[in-house]
Amino acid sequence: MRSIFCATTVFAAVFSQAPAARADAIRVGYAGSMGVVMDRVLGPAFEKAHGVQFQGIGMGAYALARLLAAKQQQADVFVSITPGPVKIVQEAGLLGEGVPVASTQMVITYSPKSRFAPQFEAAAAGRTPWWQVLKSPGLRFGRTDPAIDPQGQNIIFAMQLAERYYNQPDLVSTILGSYQNPTQIFTEPSLLTRLEGAQIDAASGYQSATISHHLPYVPLPDEINLSNPDKVADWYGKVEFTIKLPSGKETTFHTQPLVFYAGVLRNAKNPELGKKFIDFLLSPEGQKLFRDSGYAEPKGGRFDERSAIRAYVGHGPRHMAPGSADSGDGRSAGALFPDRTLCHADLCHRLAWLSNRIRRLECGGHLSSLQFRFNADLDLSRDAACLVAGAQ
Repeated sequence: MRSIFCATTVFAAVFSQAPAARADAIRVGYAGSMGVVMDRVLGPAFEKAHGVQFQGIGMGAYALARLLAAKQQQADVFVSITPGPVKIVQEAGLLGEGVPVASTQMVITYSPKSRFAPQFEAAAAGRTPWWQVLKSPGLRFGRTDPAIDPQGQNIIFAMQLAERYYNQPDLVSTILGSYQNPTQIFTEPSLLTRLEGAQIDAASGYQSATISHHLPYVPLPDEINLSNPDKVADWYGKVEFTIKLPSGKETTFHTQPLVFYAGVLRNAKNPELGKKFIDFLLSPEGQKLFRDSGYAEPKGGRFDERSAIRAYVGHGPRHMAPGSADSGDGRSAGALFPDRTLCHADLCHRLAWLSNRIRRLECGGHLSSLQFRFNADLDLSRDAACLVAGAQ
C-alpha cells in the first residue's frame, strides 16, 4: 500500500509540473504525401504567425476521408489530393466545399543509392526511355494502395496512359503486375522514406513530395503526368480501372485533376482557426512556402456539393449492355441516363442519391424546375442535363 501511495505521489508531482495543454490548437488532416510541407513548413509557419499549436494527421487521402466521414477521426481542416476524397466527406454531410490550394504532377522518383540510378539519370536527361528502365530485371518498385490512396490510383492511370502514348500495351502488367500487387504496395508516409533508405529502387511520386524530400526524379510528359486540366476530357479520361475496396465492393476509378483541396469540416472543434489556416495557405506567404517545397499553383475552381452532383453524373457506376452506343468514358452529362439499357436498380439508386443532395443543398433558386419523369423509355437525359446546368 505504501509503495502504491509513493508511486502515486511521484506521478502527481511530475504531472503537476508538465506544461498545460495549449488552449488554441488546430488539427489538420492531410494527404500523406504532404507530410514534409505540412509538418516542417506550413504548420510551423502558421504556429508562429497565430500563436497556436499545429496538430497534423497524415495518411492516404481516401482512407482518411472514410475515417472522417465515419467520425472515427476528428479534424478542423481536411486537405486532400484530387476531388474524390473530398466527395466522400461531403456525402457524409461534414464538408461544404474544397478550395484549391496547390497542384502537382506525377513523376517517377528513384533512390540515388540504387544500382539503377545511372539508368534513371539517363532517363531524366531524355537519353533512354524511363519505362524501359522500370522493366529492368531485379528492380524494386514501390507505390501506394489504389483502394485507399489517390497516388496509388494515379500511377496506374499514368501507366495506362503510357501504354497508349508509347504504343506499349504491356506496361501495366510488366511494371506493376496486378493493380493491387502486394509486393509493391506501401503506406504513403513510408514510401519515400523507404526510397531514401534504398529499400526500394524507384517509386511513383508527386513532384511536390519528391522535391520536398530532396529526391531525384524522372519527369513525365503532360500526356502521362495528369497535370494538365485541358487534357482531362479528350485524353486522360480515356483510361479507368476497377478494383475491390476493403469493404469488398467493386469500384471503377476515373482520372481526376492533381489538385490539393482544403476545407473546414462541419464538426470542427475550432472552425474559425480552420478558416484562418486555409486563408494562410492561399496567402502570398503560404503560396511561396508551397512553391519553395515543390508545389505548383492552385488550378480549377472550388469543389462544392453541387460539384459532387456533377461528378456523380459524370462518373457514377454504369450498367451498360454489350455493344451499347455509349462511348464508355463515363464523362458526359448524358452518361447519367445514356440509353434504355441502364438497369432499373441503378436508375433508382442515382435518382435517390441526387434527390438527397438536392434537399441538402438548400440553395434557394440555384436549382430550379427539377422534375424527373419516369416513363416507359426512361427518357430522363433532358431532365438530367437541366439539373447539371442548373447546378453550375
